[in-house]
Amino acid sequence: ESAGSRGPSQATLLVQIAKDLYEFGHTTAGEALAVPSGGPLIARPFVGGRSALRAELSLRFYQEYGKASNTAALASALNVLQGCALSGPVWNPGLRVAQHKSDIVFDLGRPDGKVVRINGSGWSIQNTPVLFRRTQLSGEMPIPERDGNLELLRRLINVPDDLWPIVVGYLVSLLFPNIPHAILALTGEQGTGKSTLARLLVELFDAGPAPLRTAPRDVEQWCVQAAGSWVVALDNISNIRFWLSDALCRASTGDGLVRRQLFTDSDLSVVNFRRCVILTSIDPGALRGDLADRLLLIELNRIPTEERKLDAYLIASFHSYRPQLMGALFNLASGVIRELPDVQLQSYPRMADFAKVLAALDRVTGW
Repeated sequence: ESAGSRGPSQATLLVQIAKDLYEFGHTTAGEALAVPSGGPLIARPFVGGRSALRAELSLRFYQEYGKASNTAALASALNVLQGCALSGPVWNPGLRVAQHKSDIVFDLGRPDGKVVRINGSGWSIQNTPVLFRRTQLSGEMPIPERDGNLELLRRLINVPDDLWPIVVGYLVSLLFPNIPHAILALTGEQGTGKSTLARLLVELFDAGPAPLRTAPRDVEQWCVQAAGSWVVALDNISNIRFWLSDALCRASTGDGLVRRQLFTDSDLSVVNFRRCVILTSIDPGALRGDLADRLLLIELNRIPTEERKLDAYLIASFHSYRPQLMGALFNLASGVIRELPDVQLQSYPRMADFAKVLAALDRVTGW
């Protein structure tokens, strides 16, 4: 900077740093995202947690110029970059699971962007070929093992023998992102292990800090809860109100949910996402027909006193088994992908795509 002249402002320097490091685009819902240039295909939000663009820009500016950027400059830079993103390409990032052509891609949540890619020939660990996004609930998953065994999970949970294939079918279906998903309802009296089972099933897919959530009080809270993870478990549901029943059905099928935009009186936003839902309840009460048609009802028996296990033992055993459990699920999913083109049912129930996955699984397992 020469005497008597001023160089570029902090905001301009921050914008240039960002453009050197990232490409910008937006989702169909209008959320601005940044993707590292030449790095793993992991989208970053503009604001939020540790992976947000705002924090990264602040750090990079300090490293480059030896001083902190001021708040106004950072805000101005983010406004400019948001405009760049909204005028950029439209992206549809996956959350934990995505489809790539005929393959399934499972995000392991690793910093290097490694994923599991599954097709009819098997599965392998690769760099991600599709764009993913992560949230504060997207924990890192272990590397799966080839010789998996789901019977290890069966030893830890309290599921009747005749319902075990249904639970496995539900888990396999969670790896198929573009189909409507049944809602798993775990019911039974106190002492049947409903919450423990729900927690373990969730952690097979999302190793996040909050596997179980409480019942949301309204649509806004539901959107916040469901936006952060692929599998959402609502624990100890005592009553399913009309609005929640409708929200669960829409999450199952991926239909849009209209809500009022935050901080405005009249603007609306459409929340469009597909999620996999698990409910636990002693008695959820009367259910609307559209929700009942989507339920997989698993009624658990009370665990005898002599068969109870300490929670610490269950969690430690599950974490040691998880690489084998993941590998077993990926093996089954590979077989289902291979069999699906040849599966034709004489008639289809309401959840037709889910039923076809179960029929393909029957061919793989001999059930």
